[in-house]
Formats: sequence, structure tokens, C-alpha cells
Amino acid sequence: MHILIVNDDGPSSKSSPIITTFVATLENAGHTISVVLSHVTRSWMSKAHIRNVTFEPEYYVPEGQNANNSPPSRWTIASCSPAGCVQLGSFHLFPQLSPVGIIISGPSYGRNVTSISNLCSGTLGAAMEAALCRRKSYSTVVFLFQDRKP
Repeated sequence: MHILIVNDDGPSSKSSPIITTFVATLENAGHTISVVLSHVTRSWMSKAHIRNVTFEPEYYVPEGQNANNSPPSRWTIASCSPAGCVQLGSFHLFPQLSPVGIIISGPSYGRNVTSISNLCSGTLGAAMEAALCRRKSYSTVVFLFQDRKP
């Protein structure tokens, strides 16, 4: 199955530390994976779109991976919102592949599980955009816990 991964954290190992592992896990399960990320962090945009900007998607090699030994996934960054990443990845960037079957927004870690976060989250906004495009969509939130001293 062709799966599109988007998020609102951009291509940063600090704000999205597990996306490469997440993509590799899905690839190892036999899926075709395409990744479209905003070129910078676009958190808290909900389902916003950026107007009057020409999107110039660029192929991208994640940190820690060799460009000459690139994975079978397609990694792209673009100067758009998470909802724009859904549009680009679903309809414009990968015509040589089978149609996108599922869109996964995330993995994101943080505070995307409260009511106010649901209204503001770029991660959830991208999943809503996918649903409006009549695509199966999921939003993933990962909780990372640190040892805390009393």
C-alpha cells in the first residue's frame, strides 16, 4: 500500500526525532512510503493553507542517511502548511506511484490530545485535510516520558 506521511514539525531531528524510524518500520512491513514535510516547523496552524506562495518542493535526505544509499521512500520538503503537504503528496508529487491509500499525520509528540489542541494542532489539521480529500487518514501522537526526580 502507498502511505503518505506528513507532519507539522518539519525535517528536524529535534522536533520530530522518530519519523525516520517510523518510516523505516512501515517500509520493512512492505509498504511504499512517501513523505512530505513543511520546510520549517508549522505547528499550531490547524488546517490552514498558505496563500500567494509558490511551493517549490525539494527532495530531501533525512539526517543520518547517505544520499547515495537513499531509502526507497520519497522524502520531500515544501514551503507549505501541513494541510498543503497533504494536497501536494496526494495529488501532485508522486504520479509514478499507485494512488495514496492512507495518509498518516505524525508521528508527533506533545500536547495534541486536549480539546484546545485539537482545534489548533497542525498534526490534526493535516489529518482533517486528508479526510476532506476523501482519503483514509490517521493522526499519531507519541508520548515520550523522561525520568523526573522528585
